[in-house]
Amino acid sequence: MTQWEKERRGILYFNEAADFFAERCRQIKQSFLRDFYGQCIESTRIDGLEMMENHTALNPFFRSASGFSGPDVMDFFRLSAIHHTICLLLERRKGIKKDVFFTAMAEIFALSRKERELAEVLWKIAWLDKNSFIRIFSAISTNVFSFCDISTFSVAFWQNFWYNAYSVLMEAFTLYVPFSVRLERGCMRDEQETA
Repeated sequence: MTQWEKERRGILYFNEAADFFAERCRQIKQSFLRDFYGQCIESTRIDGLEMMENHTALNPFFRSASGFSGPDVMDFFRLSAIHHTICLLLERRKGIKKDVFFTAMAEIFALSRKERELAEVLWKIAWLDKNSFIRIFSAISTNVFSFCDISTFSVAFWQNFWYNAYSVLMEAFTLYVPFSVRLERGCMRDEQETA
């Protein structure tokens, strides 16, 4: 299989996974959660596609494009959701409840019992020490994708990747409407829809 064919297959997997999760996201009743996770899904799709197009030998996505399978891509979306949710909760924004986010995340991303337990453990680690969370999450990312070499470089790659992915997600999410306004409007829309 040529590199072009591998990339085409990877693009197909990313688009199928994003469409699958987006459909599940539309079923969530609370509008703020739909908006946040909808942005998370689209940002994750773009992150994955852009990293596959980064043709550098040190990029695990590009080096391992042939190792990507549909389940690998689904795991990537799930890890992304867990990471972004925990980072958002760490910012301790008023009006955000961890259990509400974790429930929606589990529903949208079809998290297994083990994945839900992993998210809970990672949340506890993050709450105690954000730096430990970043290191552990990056090591988990390297380990989950068995086609990546587990090395200091790959852990550093994932640390950088997740930092940038969350930063870009939040920049896009709040580019035109501040976070507090989104949250307030989301709650107001929910009240109007239930009235």
